Amino acid sequence: MAGVPPATPDAAGERQELESPREATRLLSELEENYNKLWIKYAEAENTIDKLRLAAKVNLYSDGPKPGHLVQAVYNPGASKFMTLNFPQAQRAE
Repeated sequence: MAGVPPATPDAAGERQELESPREATRLLSELEENYNKLWIKYAEAENTIDKLRLAAKVNLYSDGPKPGHLVQAVYNPGASKFMTLNFPQAQRAE
């Protein structure tokens, strides 16, 4: 019906009539604000999940040194020598 304000549920879930267009506008603004806050919380949760997944992958593929574990580097002159590898020529099968 024209001129009849829409009904909205109240806190108890019962429908109540809006008293004025100003109240409807206020309610709409409040709903939009709540909607935006929920989207922000959702985005933050998605970011947290992504960070946890990334950390799990990094920890899965790398075992870093244990805290307090000393790693010593020693120069080994024999490790820098060149080696020559000779492979026989491939032959065709007939």
